Amino acid sequence: MKKNAQIILNFLLTFKEEKKFLFYFSVGILVLAGLTIGNYLFSIRGYGGAAFFINWMAARNLIFKGISPYSPTAVASYNEAANLLKIVPSSQNYHFTAPLYALFLYFPFAIFTNFTIARAIWMTLLEVAAVISGLVCFEILDWVPNKKIKYLLLVFSIISFFTIINIQNGTDLIIVNYCFLLGIFFLVKEKYELSGIIFTLIVLNYQIYLIPFFGICIYVFRKKAWTFYIWFLLITLLLGVVSALFVTDWPFQNLREILINQNLSALQLSGEVLKSWIPGFNPVIGNSISILLFIWLIYELMRKNITSQNYLWKLCFMITLSEMIIIQNNIYGLLLQYFVFIYIFYQWIKRDKKIGTIFSILTSATFSIIFLILGYFTKALQFTNSYPFFFYISPLVFLLVNLYWIRGWVVKNISLDYEN
Repeated sequence: MKKNAQIILNFLLTFKEEKKFLFYFSVGILVLAGLTIGNYLFSIRGYGGAAFFINWMAARNLIFKGISPYSPTAVASYNEAANLLKIVPSSQNYHFTAPLYALFLYFPFAIFTNFTIARAIWMTLLEVAAVISGLVCFEILDWVPNKKIKYLLLVFSIISFFTIINIQNGTDLIIVNYCFLLGIFFLVKEKYELSGIIFTLIVLNYQIYLIPFFGICIYVFRKKAWTFYIWFLLITLLLGVVSALFVTDWPFQNLREILINQNLSALQLSGEVLKSWIPGFNPVIGNSISILLFIWLIYELMRKNITSQNYLWKLCFMITLSEMIIIQNNIYGLLLQYFVFIYIFYQWIKRDKKIGTIFSILTSATFSIIFLILGYFTKALQFTNSYPFFFYISPLVFLLVNLYWIRGWVVKNISLDYEN
């Protein structure tokens, strides 16, 4: 009798768990469907989508027509389709300058002949990746915030100005940044093989991650974690070989496109980029500033006691300063700073929960709601005007000042750890 009762009880408990799972699964499906419908309605209006468009078109040309995404034929098709689909902005000269294996990410979306539907689904994927990126940040910091703080920061992850403009334009930076954060997580947990594999994907946006990856390589070298380099090189080579099955000489074609379209591939010197941001600015001064900032970065990286405890501060410093050393010609790459924001919030709340929470709320509001309002009134969100340089430099200065503000707290915590 007792045995039968236990069997019935186990069945009811199992049924209850399955019912709970089905409930959350159903809610998840409804949320994703709602997001996709909302994204589709937004996409119909035509604002943005240029970054996704070029990759979607390149993937379709490669799969269905066997056309190299770097060829003149492909470039002509991009610009012709941009005008027909009313891509915003449609006036720019579209070129594909990423490694060929970047298109592997877009193959599932290339099956959709309707650009608006493909873009809507892609936007949903970016929104989900943005939220998951926030969760990965908590894991990196080994931080379990209370529910209010957790939900606040997860909301910030998706309504942050820099997240929204990337979703609006359809860049793959949110997914690449998620891979970057996941690579850091495995690095912190000393899973060097997995970290090396994941970091191969940041090559898709090499111009943004170049300096942070350089600093990571120094850290790994000091740890003598050679498996990191082995797996990074092996997977990179594998991706290159698989890409050659589609276009045999793709590295040379890719290099040609990069050299011809340096303004699109972000290979310009910082001085030249600053001149495009600030008309009349002397490029020599800009390049000199970049050199001084790079020396400053090297000084911080080469200081003694690079341990797992204080390396996260150094990593955040490196991430922030990197976008001052290599000035980008657009503001999409500032998405990389999301982890720095979370790290600073973490240190403030750890120091003083009440003040830290207020600081986090005000900062989140500034770099989401206020920046979106400014973007709307400057007509940059509508692609009528370009973003002023203020949008690029002010977050970096804010983060840099805060990193040095909290540095004493970080050092003090490390000292206490050593004493204990």
